[in-house]
Amino acid sequence: MKFIIARSKFLEGLRAVHNIVAGKGTLPILNNVMINATGHELTMTTTDLDISITCAVACDGCLDAAGEAAREPRLKGGRRRDRG
Repeated sequence: MKFIIARSKFLEGLRAVHNIVAGKGTLPILNNVMINATGHELTMTTTDLDISITCAVACDGCLDAAGEAAREPRLKGGRRRDRG
């Protein structure tokens, strides 16, 4: 999954959904944001099994391949780079 999006748009979507992320629950996957990229849209979803919230943000550039990923939300401005 590869997409191009302005950092400000990405953070705007992440801020909209990150408050629902469960704290120290019994299911570690609930501490993540599900990111789904399709077409020219990025959808972010979080849940605590009682409440869920979804936010869609338009991507700036072309989408290389559609895909989904569950990632830990980070709002502190630090950069995260995947290795592999």
